[in-house]
Amino acid sequence: MRILSCPEETLRLQCRRSPIFKKLSDEELAVFLPGVTLVEYAKQDLIMDEDTDADCCFMVISGHARLFHNMPDGHERLVHIVGAPDTFGVATMFRQRTYSCSASAQGTCRILRIPRENLIALTQKSHVFALEIIVILGMRIRMLEKKLGTQGVRIETRLASFIWHRATFHGIKDTIELDMSREDLVRAILSMAGYHRAAALTDAFRSSFADAETFRENLGFIALAEAMGMIKVNDPRDAFRPRDAATRGEAAEMLWRFLNRP
Repeated sequence: MRILSCPEETLRLQCRRSPIFKKLSDEELAVFLPGVTLVEYAKQDLIMDEDTDADCCFMVISGHARLFHNMPDGHERLVHIVGAPDTFGVATMFRQRTYSCSASAQGTCRILRIPRENLIALTQKSHVFALEIIVILGMRIRMLEKKLGTQGVRIETRLASFIWHRATFHGIKDTIELDMSREDLVRAILSMAGYHRAAALTDAFRSSFADAETFRENLGFIALAEAMGMIKVNDPRDAFRPRDAATRGEAAEMLWRFLNRP
């Protein structure tokens, strides 16, 4: 493993190859890039180690990284092969824990190491970037769901069990606030999914939330979200609190419910 010298303009161009980073403005990249390093790994070099502190995520510039689990019997179980310009380890940055698997270089490869603090700071600074990550990670979950679904695995049950286990036994809580309100979050997700025209027909919708009068401007979006199961009213006295800051956990839950709507 060796750290390579790399001009900032080259780093900027390389980042924009990634689906996650391609929409960043020059100003956002100027904040994001300090501390990002280009590293060259030789074949079988360890890139990240399972169960060690997750201090950075990675983007493949050239070559391939092999993701795997270390099994109790000493064998390795392959998880995925990642090539340019894909990223890995991103979701781990938001769990604030350790790496969930190991990664090694399949051959000579070059990889950007992105510090956790850079990614978290940019997520909190730009709600557009935060939503981009949520959408891309949601798509990856969807792909995994389809892959496992062909094997007869009940995804909803297993994922729900996994999330419950992590929350119960590891005490994982997600209260990091996004730079947007709860109603802005609903509007953003449904607009990106193409529902903005339907949501504009406000006269056709009614919300069950007790504070519906406080979000008349976005009534169509919030009523659609209710109908799709993205948000739920358990009691007539429940309030949506449209102007409260949305948390990352709420964003992930809404997107998950949207992707798994009936």
